[in-house]
Amino acid sequence: QELDSVCDFLHHRIVGREKAALCQLQFCFQAFQSVAFRSSTLCSDCGDEERSSQLKALLMEYFEKEVMTEEADPVFQDEEQGVESLQDIKLRDWEEQIRADIRHFLSIRQDEKFSGRAVARIFHGIGSPRYPAQIYGRDRRFWRKYIHFDFHKIMSLATEEIIRWK
Repeated sequence: QELDSVCDFLHHRIVGREKAALCQLQFCFQAFQSVAFRSSTLCSDCGDEERSSQLKALLMEYFEKEVMTEEADPVFQDEEQGVESLQDIKLRDWEEQIRADIRHFLSIRQDEKFSGRAVARIFHGIGSPRYPAQIYGRDRRFWRKYIHFDFHKIMSLATEEIIRWK
């Protein structure tokens, strides 16, 4: 009982940290995109002080603000819920195909043990020491196949299929 509660706590903490890190990445991407030129020919002749100042201000804001979590930012929650519903619709359309690919992947590699996270990492094209990209990336049927779907949803589908597989 106590071990389960500790595992749940750690899992929620890790998921929260992943979401916060993703928020930070999205902020950086938006900051750089907002000051970027559309093509290199536009920026090659002159230095744009206005864009430089704007980027400096955005980076200062990034480093000075505290890390936002989904509980602390209600706007983030609303945006996430809107995106999540679109993701859910998209996932619902593809769920049977994803499950079939997970079963196919597990049947091909019966001699290896996979967790739901490991399968999701392979389907997203994220290598790891145990499942390196040099080996698993060769099989293009699975590597990065479902990169446009939510990692956690793929992970839960894979976990369900692994449990059924056993």
